[in-house]
Amino acid sequence: MQEKQLADTQKIFLELSVSFSVKPKAGEKEVSPNTFFSIWHEFSSDFKEQWKKQNKLLLQERVKKAEESFKQARQKATYNVTTKNATGIKAKLGKKI
Repeated sequence: MQEKQLADTQKIFLELSVSFSVKPKAGEKEVSPNTFFSIWHEFSSDFKEQWKKQNKLLLQERVKKAEESFKQARQKATYNVTTKNATGIKAKLGKKI
């Protein structure tokens, strides 16, 4: 049963290498797992770096947009403080004194 699973795994690996168009190195008949996974490791490492850079750029853009919208909201929201006409008890008592 294990030999059958090994043969199936080898067959699936060869199909995988064909679907990714990986060619065997010079002097080899078939693509070895070391060859395939070394290429895959380089690809995934490069992809991870680019993904981090793009996320960082997107985050910076979002922060800039948030800062701009905050500045615009701050400029629009000018508050005017006006004094009320004193008509309460304190005002009446203050006038008498």
